[in-house]
Amino acid sequence: MTTEIKDSESKRLLGSTLFVDAFLLFDENLNLLDINDAGQRLFDVSAEAALGKCIMDVMPNIKKSDIYNKYRHILKTGEPLVIHQEPGDRSLVVKVFKLGNGLGIIVSDITERRREKKERELLKADLAEKTKELEQIIYTTSHDLRSPLVNIQGFTRELEESYKKLHAVLNSEAVPPKLKRRLASALDGDFPLAFQHILASSARMESLLSGLLKLSRMGRANLDIEKLDMSKLISEVISSLEFQIRETGATVEIGELPPCCGDETQIYQVFSNLLGNALKFLDPKRRGVIIISGKKEKEQVVYCIKDNGIGIAEKDKDAIFEIFLKLNPDDKRGEGLGLTIVRKILDRHGGKVLVESEPGKGSKFYVSLPETSLSF
Repeated sequence: MTTEIKDSESKRLLGSTLFVDAFLLFDENLNLLDINDAGQRLFDVSAEAALGKCIMDVMPNIKKSDIYNKYRHILKTGEPLVIHQEPGDRSLVVKVFKLGNGLGIIVSDITERRREKKERELLKADLAEKTKELEQIIYTTSHDLRSPLVNIQGFTRELEESYKKLHAVLNSEAVPPKLKRRLASALDGDFPLAFQHILASSARMESLLSGLLKLSRMGRANLDIEKLDMSKLISEVISSLEFQIRETGATVEIGELPPCCGDETQIYQVFSNLLGNALKFLDPKRRGVIIISGKKEKEQVVYCIKDNGIGIAEKDKDAIFEIFLKLNPDDKRGEGLGLTIVRKILDRHGGKVLVESEPGKGSKFYVSLPETSLSF
């Protein structure tokens, strides 16, 4: 800087901006008193050549319509002004304020930020389109595969019934012993086990297809965003799980639950899945306790579902959110989609889900949702 600014109010207003953005100081006649290094680079002038010149000579790429009348108004009233301009191929934010008897101007070159923002918006739109296409493919494929699967299940059951009838006839007195012996080797083989495997595999396939259809429908469903009374919503979730709660003998405690923004049906499903999992994985060695609480954090509300269940190993904390994954593959309940659905719903709401857990001690699932507005 060529002229040192000694005014304490100037230094307070500028702070670190002096070294990041362009700063220019003009007197009451709008002649330049000072300009920082960033200002010299932005307007392609040297301090030595620019000092004493009028504002229009120093800032030629600022629209002339914004000069004099607006800036004189600021000198007269003291009201600050923010101007967004697009001179040439640049994007500038000009902040003008009264500084002593003169005028302070901070110019932020946001060209790169605007370019990056546009690129992000294009990428976001492209991703949304590809996601929509993928969901449509998943929906169509899952729907079309159900028809041949139903045929496989139906004809397998018919074959199984025919086998049972044939076996009954073979064991009757009317069939000669010699014929029985000849047919027994063919009919007493792996038929029963084969039928069992076919039906079990097709049932698993049907479950997976149902899960894919559920996910694809969820991605296409419109969100009906509203302010949610979370105390009421959680009470309804607990009421729907009353049988499981009584069956496990668990205690469910509800703390303060600040309201948030979201689609009531989908947020209900989030907490239904999380609370259902907490009940499902309680430790049989001790009485189950589940605590649900919430608190505001900046523009988000963070809810916590804490349990004293069996816990989750460190290596499995990320895997539990993967599609169709079950930590216990022998568990026949559900499709292994619960936490995948939770994450997908929260992603659409601009929220998150995190987990803290320790085997043998229990888990804490944290759900963050926007308090007043959503980020899409």
